Amino acid sequence: MFGKIKRGVALSLLGAWAVFTPLAAAQQATLTGWFTFIVADSPSEAGFTSEITYILTEDSGERYELLIAIELMRPLGGPVALNRQRVTVVGEWEQDGPAAPETFRVSSIHLEPPEDESTSPEGAYQALRATAQTAVRGSQAWVTILCRFADATDVTPHPVSYYEGLMGSAEPQLGHYWKEVSYGNIPDLRGSMVVGWYNLPRPRSYYLSIHERGGGEDLEADRAMKDCTAVADADVFFPAFYGINLVFNHSDVDGGWSKGGSQRLRKDGRARFWGVTWIHPNHQEMQSLWAHEMGHALGLQHSSGPYGQDDPLSSPTTYDSDWDVMSGQGSCRFPDPEYGCVGVHTIAYHKDFLGWIPADRKYVASRNSTRTITLERLAQLGSEGYLMAQIPIGRSRTDFYTVETRLFAGYDDEIPDEAIVIHKVDTTREDRLAQVVDIDNNGDPNDEGAMWTVGEIFTDRANGLQVSIDAAYATGYRVTINTDPATFSTCIDFLAPSSHLFGPGADSASIQVQAASDCDWAATSNPEWLRVTSGGTGRGSGSVRYTVASNPNSTARTGTLIIGGRTFAVTQAGANEVLFEDDMESGTNGWGGDAPWALTTASARSGTQAWTDSPGGNYQNDVNIALWSPWPPLDLTEVDSATLTFWHRYAFGSGDSGNVWVAREKEDGSWLAEELLRTFTGTNPTWQQVSVDLTPFVGEPVRLAFQLVSEASETADGWYIDDVAVSSSDFVSPATLENPRPASFQSGLGLISGWACHAYEIVIELAGIPVPVAYGTPRGDTQSVCGDSNNGFALLMNWNNLGPGAHEVRALADGVEFARTTVRVTTLGTDFLRGVSGMFPLPDFPHPGDTTVVQWEESQQNFLITDGQPSQGGGHNHVAGLQAVLENPSLGSSQSGIGIISGWACEAQEIVIELAGSPVPAAYGTPRGDTQSVCGDSNNGFVLLMNWNNLGLGEHAIRALADGMEFARTTVRVTTLGTDFLRGVSGTFPLPDFPHPGDTTTIRWEESLQNFVIIP
Repeated sequence: MFGKIKRGVALSLLGAWAVFTPLAAAQQATLTGWFTFIVADSPSEAGFTSEITYILTEDSGERYELLIAIELMRPLGGPVALNRQRVTVVGEWEQDGPAAPETFRVSSIHLEPPEDESTSPEGAYQALRATAQTAVRGSQAWVTILCRFADATDVTPHPVSYYEGLMGSAEPQLGHYWKEVSYGNIPDLRGSMVVGWYNLPRPRSYYLSIHERGGGEDLEADRAMKDCTAVADADVFFPAFYGINLVFNHSDVDGGWSKGGSQRLRKDGRARFWGVTWIHPNHQEMQSLWAHEMGHALGLQHSSGPYGQDDPLSSPTTYDSDWDVMSGQGSCRFPDPEYGCVGVHTIAYHKDFLGWIPADRKYVASRNSTRTITLERLAQLGSEGYLMAQIPIGRSRTDFYTVETRLFAGYDDEIPDEAIVIHKVDTTREDRLAQVVDIDNNGDPNDEGAMWTVGEIFTDRANGLQVSIDAAYATGYRVTINTDPATFSTCIDFLAPSSHLFGPGADSASIQVQAASDCDWAATSNPEWLRVTSGGTGRGSGSVRYTVASNPNSTARTGTLIIGGRTFAVTQAGANEVLFEDDMESGTNGWGGDAPWALTTASARSGTQAWTDSPGGNYQNDVNIALWSPWPPLDLTEVDSATLTFWHRYAFGSGDSGNVWVAREKEDGSWLAEELLRTFTGTNPTWQQVSVDLTPFVGEPVRLAFQLVSEASETADGWYIDDVAVSSSDFVSPATLENPRPASFQSGLGLISGWACHAYEIVIELAGIPVPVAYGTPRGDTQSVCGDSNNGFALLMNWNNLGPGAHEVRALADGVEFARTTVRVTTLGTDFLRGVSGMFPLPDFPHPGDTTVVQWEESQQNFLITDGQPSQGGGHNHVAGLQAVLENPSLGSSQSGIGIISGWACEAQEIVIELAGSPVPAAYGTPRGDTQSVCGDSNNGFVLLMNWNNLGLGEHAIRALADGMEFARTTVRVTTLGTDFLRGVSGTFPLPDFPHPGDTTTIRWEESLQNFVIIP
């Protein structure tokens, strides 16, 4: 990353460009020629920042340095638009002293029009009307010339083979880099060559000077270019190359220059533009620096954060953005052993400028419009989706915002995090044309203030535009771009839940609105079948209640509520076309099966009868018997979708099960049960409805089989089945994954949690491996959506087990995916770090002047907020004779933020956690392979998601009970930050000498967890 270096405005870096007889003082002159620029960069602590030198090259080949104010260039489109254009300038010659080089101070500039276009009435042809940048496509051959100063001919940094490798096509060589970054528009650097090492005719002092401010080195670029290309001229046919890399061999100081830009030269009888770079001796092992300078040679300037440069001697802003190789270039977390820091991608604006983003993959917002689009990641693009959005500011052609998705992929593995990144662009600036929108304006464009993630909204009310981030996917984000101020939302924090799903019948529900106390909002609906019944307007937090009408169609439908500018989606299943139903009240009705299956009046969900495999009270042992659905078969040949529903209760002995199968007809007319739909084990004493998607079997007749499998000596009450139906409708299963947050960082022990209305099984898929989770914990907030409240699910997760990097999390209800997200896991090099401790003060958090203290908590493998006071502790985490253990919280521990209460119990119907005297059921039955040897099985884990802030600051007693019997009791000390849920703050802090001396661990505030997570 470039260091803190100073920026001058139109200062000379190139020395004397031509030999001429200076004109009399103050006498105006006119020059006509080709306009180019060179950018000098110094990635060091030399004390000065990038400088831009403007050059005019006459047709004769003479080159002059121009001193020109940006105000003169802005009306013509700015320096980038003028680059490689023919101009006429009027001004005066200047010379600081007898030995100083003459420069030309410009008082006016005109762009010469092409021969077929006349000059505008104002006497200037605007660059904005010309093509400012020709698309860069095709193989780009570069000649790399290695030059040694005459007084250092014994110094050879690398052999020729090193630079040939650097320009190669394997990762992370530059040919491979530019192919990925350009989406194949630059397929390779084929035809490139490396020549040298050549000895220059003069010593190093001839080509270098001391910078007039800061004391660092300057390279006399024109002298170096002339002599370095001249010594290679016999070996190089320059017209065969797009660009020229000039590499030098020796430096007496750590800091110095590297440069890139365009030059109009006459080489081998041809006059044209070449991209040129000058590579400092100390920068040759930085792939990112080479890519940066080559970007300047392609015509790109810097991007940066949005901060001012009032103090050019100390401002680091030119190189502060790690989102762009043309700024900070990336974090360099994973340097290449041969080529050092590797560059990230360049930003969407630059890719579009170079012609690499197809027109159909760039969304340009129109005025007074609202559009929801999918923005695919900028790196390693897929075949569909937009790659960028551009939002004009007013009617300007030069001022606009760009919106892009940045995810960890390819060379973007070095970006700060995964997020939407927004830039504000002014193409007429002198430099830093695109600047990151950093909402906290804290000087760091790489922190959370610059990362726009799901649920966040960027609003520029002055310019009438808004961007809301609606959802995250594995390869992108869904965003809504709104240029209609009448529908803006700026004060609603969030809506809970984030969406609703309904069956086909009439129904109602409510939405909780969380907003600032002075926030005025209104709720409206767009379809007729969706109506707001109360809470149509509100101030501050409140609720909106609405109804849905019955869906008369067989297909699902979606409507939206607009609440204070936020969009709330409502999905309703299609109307049921009943294909089959039986409430078991009319006899056997064609059902068939071997004994002991029979109708019973001992238990029924509705009416008086149900089917059972144990009409005598206990089912027969050592059997494999099935109850078959009636003849004729279920006809699924004329439908597009189908759903099976049935009600059941059961009690199976150990090792026994009940299975639901789909059967198909064989050629001999018999039926074979060959597709297993569900398996039930254990005990469920209450009637429960099960929904199964039969859509995979449409287009054929099928039969259903309910199979009892008993192989052990133990028997039990058995299986009772009632109210079976098959209907044709879209399969909709309301479910939500709440944790982890999309694109979030995760570390240590955490929780995967959410809710699902009607499902038999919730499965979380991690690294492609399905893991069943505990399902059915109380969730009172789902009552309005599901009709009941036992819908929560939770899975205790040691994120360290996945290893560092990006990992996909999928959530499935009865095999149907309802959520997918990607998280970034950070570890401390082990699955479970033991035997370390640490307590660290975090200054100015959560507010300036505050200090928050965190300490390492081994049991949670993470840092917790503490007030420094020890807990009274005491208690116990298990009792003799009862195989149950409370593992978290550890006895007498400190707790903060969103955390977990977890452990295991071998045999229990219910695990209850008592907090402040109130019993709360925990999710029970999560996989715990480490309990197999103790319990004889592994589904023994329990976990409860806990916002410790709700208990308040101080000591709190916790009891854990298995079926009403206490097995653990402890006291914890809770530390809060003064609120139940702290919003709108951010902070990243390095913790020195942790976990071991010399190490540094970095933590960042994660609002969704109300705590800190470890980041790379």
